[in-house]
Amino acid sequence: MDLFKKHKIQLNYLLYEVSRRCNLACSYCYNHWKREGAEEENEPEGYEPALQTLKQLFKTSHPGHITFTGGEPILLERLPELALFCRMK
Repeated sequence: MDLFKKHKIQLNYLLYEVSRRCNLACSYCYNHWKREGAEEENEPEGYEPALQTLKQLFKTSHPGHITFTGGEPILLERLPELALFCRMK
């Protein structure tokens, strides 16, 4: 039997990068993909991939607090729906 099916992991905090897009140029930005010469990653981005990731997360864990990060998370379409999904879980 799979360990994750039997016991869910308790997470106090989770940082979830929902988007790499950003309309700012903050000097303190910590994201490596914003640095000059960084390679472009082609991971799926948007509401549907984020929702699927969150569903999988809730199947395997009990997160106490989720923070949406990114580039700029509010640029992701339907972000309020993702937040509501998390609150409902």
